[in-house]
Amino acid sequence: MSPMQIILMRHGRPLGPGLRWLSARAFGAWVDAYDAAPIDPACPPPAVALRLARQAAWVQCSSLPRSLSSAAALGVRPDAGDAAFRELDMPRADWRFPPLPVACWLLLFRLAWVAGYRRQAESFAAARDRAAACAAGLIQLAGQQGSVLFVGHGALNWFIGRALRRAGWQSSGGARRHWEAAVFSRGEPVFPEHAG
Repeated sequence: MSPMQIILMRHGRPLGPGLRWLSARAFGAWVDAYDAAPIDPACPPPAVALRLARQAAWVQCSSLPRSLSSAAALGVRPDAGDAAFRELDMPRADWRFPPLPVACWLLLFRLAWVAGYRRQAESFAAARDRAAACAAGLIQLAGQQGSVLFVGHGALNWFIGRALRRAGWQSSGGARRHWEAAVFSRGEPVFPEHAG
């Protein structure tokens, strides 16, 4: 069996809205601004991210600017930018809470979403199915190309990684922080010494 590799890399740090205190309604506008933002050129990719990007035969991005501008910063041209690979949706609300830090809203809305609240967002089940379909697409590309890089998003990368492990792929590294990567392989191991 020829070795295959899928690299799940989180995008660079976005040049988006700051982390401040917001109402629930204002948080929805914050998410929109974050989704429209490219990455911050003051935080370029580290050498390990550049090395991983260079070894990929195919580069997959989402349709969001932070994914596409991250690929540009890595010096690679995406072979595909697909809305199906966007980050997991965040629900919206007009809850009458006092202002909270963005990090608190991120956690509260994500927990509410997992529990079934999905105003203006896909359901948890739909997102899980979308991530599984993304994983299947990356597996197909790896079978054709050998090595595939997905410049993706934190939550979606986690779900894709889970689907890859269930499909028997081995992993090294993690893709939680900006520019970090998890490297998945089948066949002979092709991990670099440090994946992120």
